[in-house]
Amino acid sequence: MTELNVNVDISRCLTQNGFVNHLNEVFQFPENFWPSVAVVDENMQSLYWISENIINVTLINMNKAKKKPNDGSNHGLRW
Repeated sequence: MTELNVNVDISRCLTQNGFVNHLNEVFQFPENFWPSVAVVDENMQSLYWISENIINVTLINMNKAKKKPNDGSNHGLRW
């Protein structure tokens, strides 16, 4: 069995746009990808373009996402 190991940097997903763009970078969505949360959701449910049988996702920089939005301009989810 083949495996794909990816890191999702939560600190780059603090906004809706950041989330969509970062997941596109990490999972290399198909060329017809439209940048929206609904399309990301649809693609993540199928993952048809990925040939590996096992996909391991590691979330990194969780501490930045756990902070409250008023802890500074770059902390906390804002969407």
